[in-house]
Amino acid sequence: MRPAQASVQHSVEKQQHDKRRHRADILVEAGLVSEAVCLYEQVAESDNENAEVQQMLADAYWLAERTEEAIGTYRETTRRHPRHAAAHFGLSELLLHSGRPRAAITALEKAVQCQSNRAYYLYRLSQLYLLVNKLQEAESLLKRAVELEPDDGFYHFKLGDLYFGREQWAAASEEYEAAVACSPVDDFYHLRLAATYVRQGRGEHALAMFQRTVLICPDNCAYQYLLADHLEQMARCEQATYHYQQAGELGTYDRDYVGRVKYRCGTDGA
Repeated sequence: MRPAQASVQHSVEKQQHDKRRHRADILVEAGLVSEAVCLYEQVAESDNENAEVQQMLADAYWLAERTEEAIGTYRETTRRHPRHAAAHFGLSELLLHSGRPRAAITALEKAVQCQSNRAYYLYRLSQLYLLVNKLQEAESLLKRAVELEPDDGFYHFKLGDLYFGREQWAAASEEYEAAVACSPVDDFYHLRLAATYVRQGRGEHALAMFQRTVLICPDNCAYQYLLADHLEQMARCEQATYHYQQAGELGTYDRDYVGRVKYRCGTDGA
């Protein structure tokens, strides 16, 4: 075959390859996963050295609830591409969801080794370390994530949660304050900071955070209830009554729901 002919043939094959891949993506979005898997298999067979294509096939297997095939595809991808961080990460997520946390940790550690400056990978590994009680390692990873993404409130928030769980209130409030500064309209960050202030005996600071939460989400009856509850504890009964009424006007609030919100934001033990 002449070079020109080979070039044309390669171009035609690539176009067919790209069309199948695009069609498979559309089928996944339409929820036709089984049909998408067939196309991804064809694409992967014709381009079995492309790590991204193999990842797509693995993810399609996962969506089709063919978990072992998904894991096998990811394992083969990481074998062929040992420095491909995303493949190790995808394998880790699959292993975790299939109930194999220690194997998931091993895979995620490899992802971090390949791409140590990816804050989200560090965060995910920290959460797995917490599952196996490796607290110091988890803290180090979260601190590193904060260093890499200092303007992302999420990582400050997760580090704050670690300190909150240890009852290190000063350290927790510092991280929650940073989270609120980064994300001033995130209601849940304000709630957690309020709960931490309560545990530090900083009632006025907590009140400011509860009030801010209500300003962010004025139609949330649970938040109105939490503000009223805090005002009542501060013996500000008239203001508390007003916010209890606000909660009632927003609808018959479910006390179980309010209890779940209090538990999630950490105010139930205040």
